[in-house]
Amino acid sequence: VFDPSAQSPALASTTAELIAQLKSAKVSPEDLVGCLGDCPANVAAKLSDIALVYGEYENYLRDNSLLDSNNALSLLPGILRAMPGLARTHVLVVGYSSVKKQSCDVLSALHDLSGSCDFFAVSGENDEVYTNEFLRFVRTLDETPPVRTECGLSPEGVALRDGLFQPGVFEKDGQYLSLIHI
Repeated sequence: VFDPSAQSPALASTTAELIAQLKSAKVSPEDLVGCLGDCPANVAAKLSDIALVYGEYENYLRDNSLLDSNNALSLLPGILRAMPGLARTHVLVVGYSSVKKQSCDVLSALHDLSGSCDFFAVSGENDEVYTNEFLRFVRTLDETPPVRTECGLSPEGVALRDGLFQPGVFEKDGQYLSLIHI
């Protein structure tokens, strides 16, 4: 597909990342081809190239009976449905900050098929820090009001939180605490 003499080491990794993002959003090569008519010619040409590479990648995986992490994740809801013991389990989901279509399908299956399912989401009022994307998704599954807990931080924790997006807090004229080392 590409000229082997091309000197773009980032092309492969960038294309692989793009394909992974498309797959996690459940966008297929056929979906890309389907929207070409709605795009300006230069964008359509790029999308066509991406669809070609993406399609060949999927063909290679299929022809060699291989799965990548996105394909494996897309199979997980079906695997969960085939687990009779899941209905007797309590599932805790912790640590998601953002969600894609594939992870939504997995989380929905866990919620629907397990005996009970609790989600722990980190959220906050500051939209510059918290997207609250996971919390919004969980609210579509379960309308039970969220239980919010206050964060009891030590002085060091407060200093770290306050300096998270303002590293100047830790400069010489900033704040010094014995337990924080930079």
